Amino acid sequence: MICFCIDELTSCLKRVETGDIVETEVVTLTRKNFLEKFNKSFVYGEAMDADIEQHYITQYGAQHFPYGEPPHEYRIIIPEDSMARIMEEYTYDETGEQI
Repeated sequence: MICFCIDELTSCLKRVETGDIVETEVVTLTRKNFLEKFNKSFVYGEAMDADIEQHYITQYGAQHFPYGEPPHEYRIIIPEDSMARIMEEYTYDETGEQI
């Protein structure tokens, strides 16, 4: 995670320390398949322990992501397309079973 503060909105980049304008370039991206790789969604979750975290990494392509506030040792991000598989496998219908 990258944290930053906005001091002033400008139509270009400006160095806060010096006030110098930084030359920027606008590039039009027209290829949809190029943009798609940057347009992924993720679901954030927290596993109870390292074994459960590893299960989600192995089975669903999750990634270790301990950042955020407050930090969590077993926080993960799961690609949104993997969530459909998770929702199919884990049903939360009332079964009457008690733990």
